Amino acid sequence: CRESKEVSFWDLIDGNTVLVYESNKPVLVKDGLIDTVLRLSSHKEYVACLQSINKNSYELIYVAKIASEEVENLGVLKKVTARLLDGVSIYELKKNGKVDLAWINLDGYLVLSKSSLLIENAIRVHHSSPSKNFKTQNPQLFRFVTIKSDAGNVWVNYNQLNKTSVPLFQIMQQIPLFK
Repeated sequence: CRESKEVSFWDLIDGNTVLVYESNKPVLVKDGLIDTVLRLSSHKEYVACLQSINKNSYELIYVAKIASEEVENLGVLKKVTARLLDGVSIYELKKNGKVDLAWINLDGYLVLSKSSLLIENAIRVHHSSPSKNFKTQNPQLFRFVTIKSDAGNVWVNYNQLNKTSVPLFQIMQQIPLFK
């Protein structure tokens, strides 16, 4: 049994994530569905991450602090299916037989992505012991001072960036900071 502890968004982000953007304002996204869902949160903790799906493909995953009643509003979306992974419900909205959006509510955090694989990985990272999240696997990135009243913070995992074979700039343009 896992010890009860205070959970942060870092507990949901894989150590091999290429880039993390964190802000106290909702992350602007080109995808209208994801943007609508992220704006359901009334909290001020938002994160966008770029992660590898496979050797040649990358996708964004979003994390936002959210209240349970705000998550319940997602359940009214049509064509939502649910399945369990390690006791956590994964919700998927499908379009033309393919997953268009997947999400979980894990310890007060809404985690969503166009990729179910990234959602499943967030559950595995959360349940890992010892923790293998982005912050524990990349401590050198957290030695810098952060400013609370700016446009947000960006952490770049240069070890993963060097391994990429796909031009990431097109995907990164979906994060407003890089437009």
